[in-house]
Amino acid sequence: MEGEATSDFSTEGELSKELGLKEALTIGVGTMIGAGIFVLPGTALAISGPAAILAYVLAGVLCMITAASTAELATGMPKSGGAYFFISRSMGGMMGTISGVSVWLSLTFAVAFYLQGFGEYLNLFLPLDSIILAVLAGIFFTYVNYIGAKETGKTQNIIVGILLSILLIYVVWGSLHFDVSTFQPFTPYGIQPIFLTTAIIFVSFLGFVQIASVAEEVKEPGYTLPRAIIGSVAIVTVLYAFVLAVTTGLMPLDELIGYDAPIVESARLFSGLAGGAAITFAALLATASSANASILAASRISFALGRDDIFPDWLNQIHDKYMTPYRPILLTGLLTIVLIVTADVELLSSSASVLMLLNYSLLNITVLIMRTAPPEGYDPDYRSPGYPYLHIIGSLSSLGVIFFAGILAQIVAVGLVVFSLVWYFAWAKNKTVLEGALSSLKPAQLTSIFKKEIPAASTAQTVIKEEPEEMEKEIYRVLTPMANPAHEKAMLNISSGMVKSTKLQGEITLLNVIRLEYLNRLLSI
Repeated sequence: MEGEATSDFSTEGELSKELGLKEALTIGVGTMIGAGIFVLPGTALAISGPAAILAYVLAGVLCMITAASTAELATGMPKSGGAYFFISRSMGGMMGTISGVSVWLSLTFAVAFYLQGFGEYLNLFLPLDSIILAVLAGIFFTYVNYIGAKETGKTQNIIVGILLSILLIYVVWGSLHFDVSTFQPFTPYGIQPIFLTTAIIFVSFLGFVQIASVAEEVKEPGYTLPRAIIGSVAIVTVLYAFVLAVTTGLMPLDELIGYDAPIVESARLFSGLAGGAAITFAALLATASSANASILAASRISFALGRDDIFPDWLNQIHDKYMTPYRPILLTGLLTIVLIVTADVELLSSSASVLMLLNYSLLNITVLIMRTAPPEGYDPDYRSPGYPYLHIIGSLSSLGVIFFAGILAQIVAVGLVVFSLVWYFAWAKNKTVLEGALSSLKPAQLTSIFKKEIPAASTAQTVIKEEPEEMEKEIYRVLTPMANPAHEKAMLNISSGMVKSTKLQGEITLLNVIRLEYLNRLLSI
């Protein structure tokens, strides 16, 4: 496909559909549950007090906007690559390269971060070096992904199932020891810190787009993807709120903010060492599920980049037996292990969050583009609500959170964007030409975003060739049957009257049916 423009959503080499609603949900939920529960509550409570619960809910609501946008794009373009595929088909090759390369690298960085955390938690149970444990875990999860998406989904179901069970037991058991007085005052530092806390913990919800990255392998995408993407955000939002509420109700605020992992300490308070060990094991599972799902998503993005010749075609290969993109999986696993051993993965993970937020902003803009100038073949089964205002809010809120990231993370993120641009001009530009829907967007259409919704590509409409200084016109077509010569004049009069009754340009098509005698004899010759 070198040098060939790609404007539709067709791809070569289909992946097998192995993931159902349960697997898709656990990919999203398992990726998001992590620091948001086990680390960040201490910071959130220190800034906002018990009102930090509202910050988690607000962050979940804002993420729900982008989740709805992602669900629409995924049902309209259920292909591997997620954000990269959507952005490249809406904004073209250069923006697609920036999205694809940077997101693939950022997910790989995140995998290294998750695995390093996994090694540190596992070190509490096994007397081995945490780096060695992280590397062994990386090899294991790479192998699981290599042998099949179905196996990856099953592994994810087990891990997330146990993780959710432990957290639900914590919520129920902890509520029996709940002390309402610890919520007084509810906003000790005022209302404004809630918004700062929202920005800080917003990264706890990064992960639902991973479901869209494997959309091609999801069964019944029109049904499954919206429920999995939006449902995973809803589940995590409710879980975060309840866990934080219980944690706040178990210990005085001044004690909670002194711990790095307040949920572990509160569990230990009401259930002893067994409770603390159980929550620590849950944190171990959280890092494992995040790493497993992120390897799956990262490999599909690099696979999609190989399909479009933005990455070497060597990556565009599907295993004959396992039906997985095995080369991208191996590449992602190998790079992850190198990063665990050599890099500051915490800094790289923070930079990855910045890049994901940038892509979240672009996803909301992509919906605006695709609805205003829908290309052929774009026919989403789900349409996100609140167009266009919620999509603008989702885009701006994602960009706004970036300013609360550390300066080093911002610098590294900018460096990755620059690297993506260099890769595009040095390699991809001459290999592939992706024509985004943006290229066909006319200036006059931009004003229509705030006036009315443009129908999807599948809506019945016909447009004639644009004439000088005139807007595009619809043709009013009338199909007139002419089987009986005795009725021809009457049928033409009826058709003519129908055409005259509309202000659109009219066109009458005559249909004559000729009956073939002795059809059976002709077919037997």
